[in-house]
Amino acid sequence: MRRLGQVLAVLGVLAVAAAGLAVVFRAPLLEALLPDALAARGIPEAVLRIERLGWREAVITDVSLGRASELRARRARIAYDTRDLLEGRIEAVDLEGAALTLDLSGEGPLLGSLAAVLPEDPGGEEAPAPPLPELTLKDGRITLITPRGPVSGALEARAAPAADGGMEGALSFDLAGAGGRLRGHAEAVRGPDDRTWGVLVVNDGALSLAGPALKDDAPSEIALSGLRGAARLVLAGLTPETAEVTLGLETLELAGVVFDRFEAALNLESGRLEARLHAETLDRGLSLGLRAGLEQVPEASQGVITLDADLAAGAAVWPLLSLPTPERGTVNASLALAGPLPDSLAAVYRPEAGAEAFLAPGP
Repeated sequence: MRRLGQVLAVLGVLAVAAAGLAVVFRAPLLEALLPDALAARGIPEAVLRIERLGWREAVITDVSLGRASELRARRARIAYDTRDLLEGRIEAVDLEGAALTLDLSGEGPLLGSLAAVLPEDPGGEEAPAPPLPELTLKDGRITLITPRGPVSGALEARAAPAADGGMEGALSFDLAGAGGRLRGHAEAVRGPDDRTWGVLVVNDGALSLAGPALKDDAPSEIALSGLRGAARLVLAGLTPETAEVTLGLETLELAGVVFDRFEAALNLESGRLEARLHAETLDRGLSLGLRAGLEQVPEASQGVITLDADLAAGAAVWPLLSLPTPERGTVNASLALAGPLPDSLAAVYRPEAGAEAFLAPGP
């Protein structure tokens, strides 16, 4: 939600600047003044056209902000009360045909050349910011710059202040890129105490991921299709308090071996993480069951992992193993591990660390 507030800050600066000048200047003069006003607030190379001005709303079209046009909009309607403009308050922003580019590669700021407008984390006391306006995004597009290439697609969203002083919002997305595609929706409510309740649903997806090194250290790729799942989260700030995640697939393919039964689930509560997984290959030659429990205690992170596997002779997976292929029979194996987690794994499982590391801007 902090990143949502930062993204909306860019829109808010545009809206406040436009609305404040709109009640004083006519459209042609406003179009000439706004780019300089926005540049003074850290938004470079602004291009826009004023369609309508009024005491209650302004309509701006053909908006482009940033050196790489990181934020564009076909049409923006800004509603306001002129008495609130001096306090930086606006009532609503409706965007049509907006396009936003976010850099998730870690090689640059999240919003590129618009990053200067984003508020830095305060080192001390900070004056309370004006409440965010109601925001509606229709017919939007988003582009994510990732290490595996760009991902882009349709995005619609809404966000509004809640009656208790928090925020609530929802979005739907349909994304595609070199690594696959995802379609789904999400909803979130942030309370005044900085706690957030959220739901993310993936209705359909297909992904291509880098897989483990196989026999002879040959690289591999994992192809997922028919991806569906849901996640329910409660966050305190950016630290997860509880999480419930379910995941299902129609197929998972690795080096020619196809799994057509795959289900996974994860639960986090009170610092304890529990996970389970069940998978079977298309030829029913391999069945896997995995259960894991991880818990953080004052001394160290403790873990219990149980793996059950049934591998039949003639199964498609045998050529991937550095073992002779049997002609008949079935291998039944069970493995159970318990004890402190290795430092490398314990560093990954730190619920108190939250999501800040994953959301931090690049250099």
